[in-house]
Amino acid sequence: MPQGWQAETANLLENAGCASGLIAPGTSVRLTIWPAIDAQGQIMQLLPWEGNGNVPSPVLQCVEGLTSQMPPLIPARDGGAAIASDEVLLTIEIRSSP
Repeated sequence: MPQGWQAETANLLENAGCASGLIAPGTSVRLTIWPAIDAQGQIMQLLPWEGNGNVPSPVLQCVEGLTSQMPPLIPARDGGAAIASDEVLLTIEIRSSP
């Protein structure tokens, strides 16, 4: 994961208001994202992950809608060449203000 990725993504999610009115004040939800990443590190799409059953659907939709705005990740490599991959899972915690 590139330096600063977590902070940039957290800022993106906070500014998008993915928690505003979607989860109870002062609480949080954790969701797992399974990104399909291209050879440049850009997230192309989020693949379905069954472990998100307790995450409100509007929160999932909000995060999925921000996929194209998320900063790039470090792409996988095969023999030194960057390749597309879906071999990573990321856990994101979204908190609602109290």
